[in-house]
Amino acid sequence: MSRQIVGLRKLALGAALALPLILTAGASLAADPVDYVGIAKTKVLTCLHPTVKPNDATAEITKPTTTAGDTSTTRVKIFYSGLVRKNSVELEILVRQAGSIRQMRVNVLADTATEVGSCNMVKNWVDF
Repeated sequence: MSRQIVGLRKLALGAALALPLILTAGASLAADPVDYVGIAKTKVLTCLHPTVKPNDATAEITKPTTTAGDTSTTRVKIFYSGLVRKNSVELEILVRQAGSIRQMRVNVLADTATEVGSCNMVKNWVDF
């Protein structure tokens, strides 16, 4: 009987010591800042224009991040070289986070390219 009590005490002590580590890890994942410029170049631009090289593109934030509830919105403008001329696309990146699940969606405000690929991020929320 005393072995069982000692075993339960060890288990309780281990759980008590591990709980703060688990809570801190979850909080740090949720608090990670979003790299809107990086997302715009690597994920959004390659989705909208698959033939464009994201390394050659430049992006800048044109409107700072605003938050309403669990959704943050940032306006980004991307400049890139197309087949014929230099193009730009202005878009809003919406990020919503519920717990550890982070999703994004894109609203294209303006695009100077003549052809735009079909991108799932424009219609649906996608995980990233």
